[in-house]
Amino acid sequence: MTPYFFIFTIPILSSLFPKISKNKVFIPGWYLYLFTLFIFIALRENIGGDWVNYKYILDNRLNTFNFLNLEYRSEYLFELILWVIKKLDLNIYFFFGFSSVIFILALSIICLNQPNPWLAIVISFPFLINLLSIGYTRQSIAFSFLIFAIYAIINNKYTSFFFLIFIGTLFHKSLVLFFLLPFFLTSGLTKKIIFFIISSLIILILYLNMKEEFQRLFFIFLGEGLYFESKGAFFRSLFNTLVCFLFLFFSKKFNLERNEKIIWQIFALASIALFPLVFYYSTLVDRLMYYFYPIQIIFFTRFYMISNFDIKFIN
Repeated sequence: MTPYFFIFTIPILSSLFPKISKNKVFIPGWYLYLFTLFIFIALRENIGGDWVNYKYILDNRLNTFNFLNLEYRSEYLFELILWVIKKLDLNIYFFFGFSSVIFILALSIICLNQPNPWLAIVISFPFLINLLSIGYTRQSIAFSFLIFAIYAIINNKYTSFFFLIFIGTLFHKSLVLFFLLPFFLTSGLTKKIIFFIISSLIILILYLNMKEEFQRLFFIFLGEGLYFESKGAFFRSLFNTLVCFLFLFFSKKFNLERNEKIIWQIFALASIALFPLVFYYSTLVDRLMYYFYPIQIIFFTRFYMISNFDIKFIN
């Protein structure tokens, strides 16, 4: 438990000193912490639900991999990277190193865009760092590309958004749902129709290329093959839903740009809509909730804006 305590204590203490430099953070300290976090995630030994599975895939399932074939076996870019690692005669830690760099970069981007980046790390630690990045590595990469895509579309870079979401779906197909996000951000009817058509065509093409896998996932998570149960999903989803209601109620006070506010409002509404499903499809809700968790980062780092009293930190 000592490594967990150490890696968690640093941002807790640092969050009390948000004005220690002219920047939001003391830059050398920030990068030193990110490097420590990299060591913590990438060099773990047999920790995380997927660790053994990934090692097995690297050792036993890549001999017939065809990089020209987009059909499903696991996830295309996931297997491609493992295939390259195998060809170079490297070990599984190189894959975890790669995934950790992608995840930490995305985490740094979203945290540095908040009023108190260290507090954002604290909020991220239990769910995103401990559970997502360590427990569900492929989905953590998809989550990272979602964060990249969100900040691309906030800056009106729609082409970059579609490209980043597409890359993310090749690590975890659940990200396909976010192709529809631009539809909600555009104001003109013509643009909405164009983006809806583009998003629908991309989703259709991906579905046709991986039809059997999408059907398998539907069977397991929503159909007769459902046997997963995510313990704790109800309480995590309940807390997240309460935060989402509070965010929607106070969102006007958070000084967010138009696109960013709409995105987080959509995330909040989607999280609320998912909550009733937790009683029947707890694992599905739990896995989708990772994508909507940033709403907690946005809300709690801006919580002080709700009150007329300015919360004073140690300077």
